[in-house]
Amino acid sequence: SDVCSSDLEAVELSLTAASAAFFRSDLDGSGRLAHAALEGAERLADPGLVGRAYLQLEMVASEAGDPERSRFAEAALAALERAQDDRAIADLRTNLGVSAHDAGDYDGAMAHYAVVLDLADRRNDAIGRAIAHNNLAETLTTLGRLDEAAGHLDEADTLFAACRYGLGG
Repeated sequence: SDVCSSDLEAVELSLTAASAAFFRSDLDGSGRLAHAALEGAERLADPGLVGRAYLQLEMVASEAGDPERSRFAEAALAALERAQDDRAIADLRTNLGVSAHDAGDYDGAMAHYAVVLDLADRRNDAIGRAIAHNNLAETLTTLGRLDEAAGHLDEADTLFAACRYGLGG
């Protein structure tokens, strides 16, 4: 129906606006918009949208140092797994891996990145594979496992070049 279509569009718009606010460093705005998206997604009973809203809330909470982050991450993962949204699960696992690395939990970081790599393989996602290899290389470098890190970095460079993808400057 038109009502359902407009409700869906409102949730998707809220998620897009929440993401834009996050990347403008407007954490309060991003959080408000993500909560609004979550309410709408729950009304629609759409696990993919619920998961994406919780993923956005996890990102905001992570950036703000909010302890609710763990709850948001768990809720996001559960909803995204129900929705079988491997792309969003990979995004969440990448976020969790970076946070684990930053907290000194290098085994946890590598476990998250291994899942991201597997998800990228299943989706035939070369950029996702490259990002996972790059993150594994960074963590292995931190651990002083330079030969292993070099292999992952070479793989990341090859994939990025093949996709004509550049990182930064």
